[in-house]
Amino acid sequence: MVDEMILLGFVVILILYLNDLKNLIIPAKKKSTDMIIVTFGLLLILGVTFLYGQTWFHYTLGVLGAITFVLSVFTRGVTAKGFLFAVEPGIFGYWGLVENVKVEMSEEVCVTINRRYGMRKEVHYYEKEDYDKVSSLLSEYLPREKVKVG
Repeated sequence: MVDEMILLGFVVILILYLNDLKNLIIPAKKKSTDMIIVTFGLLLILGVTFLYGQTWFHYTLGVLGAITFVLSVFTRGVTAKGFLFAVEPGIFGYWGLVENVKVEMSEEVCVTINRRYGMRKEVHYYEKEDYDKVSSLLSEYLPREKVKVG
């Protein structure tokens, strides 16, 4: 019974990640460090799974964990509800919970989000071509005093 509950938990998290991925309006740019970390993490999860797995439960849990880990990188960006953070499936920086946002433009668009009740800043990077879309969404959903462009 416990095995089935654990698998159900992973399936629910996976469904949340897939739903978040579907709702992205502007996906955040994937940095090379993100991809390196995901590659090593994926190899580690699959390695441990297939070296030490003994039952179908171990293999299924390892594969679901690996898929969930990989999807976590792709579910960062902007949705109609607010900013979506990679490490928290289904958890948004809802527009009403955003304390302030700083947008900087260089070779890419850097968006720093401070959430009300959040302990850390979240930084998203977007392609230069997405600057107008990001600015448009910020001006549509947030008051001017919460957005700093610089």
